[in-house]
Amino acid sequence: RLDVVPAARTPFRTPASPSNRFDLCAIPKIHETAARPIIFPLPRIHPVQLTDKVIIVTGGGHGIGRALCQRFAQERPRGLIVASLNPDAAEEVAQEVSGIAISGDVCDEAHIQQLVQVAEERWGRVDLFCSNAGATVKGGADTPDADWQHLWNLHVMSNVYAARAALPGMLAR
Repeated sequence: RLDVVPAARTPFRTPASPSNRFDLCAIPKIHETAARPIIFPLPRIHPVQLTDKVIIVTGGGHGIGRALCQRFAQERPRGLIVASLNPDAAEEVAQEVSGIAISGDVCDEAHIQQLVQVAEERWGRVDLFCSNAGATVKGGADTPDADWQHLWNLHVMSNVYAARAALPGMLAR
């Protein structure tokens, strides 16, 4: 059985790091009952360069989406669209990060197409589509089918819509 040991330290050498440097990473290892654990260091992750990129963030009005917009703005993107179901929240974050606020429901494919269309008309492309919108409902097996369908549309179909809208332009470049 494989487990992940979070935040374990393992030596990881790269051309840019001295031999005595230790990088923090999660390490898969064989379960404790094994005679001797086998350790595989994970590859070093290089940050994505977002300067001069065009970014769309759904669910950008609150929480993680807002934090993503704030962080992306620090990288000086060419354009940043803050999409949220709440128009006031989208506008507040857009003003804070010098972006454009667009409110709407990501469960509606036309709204996703609008986000991509605005970005392409204004900046000529979409480099990063951050599909962050999400929600939860209370309940379990007794949750009404309409709630399950909404969650399916929000967490699955909105990503299909985003791929349909943004991917053709990305592949063409």
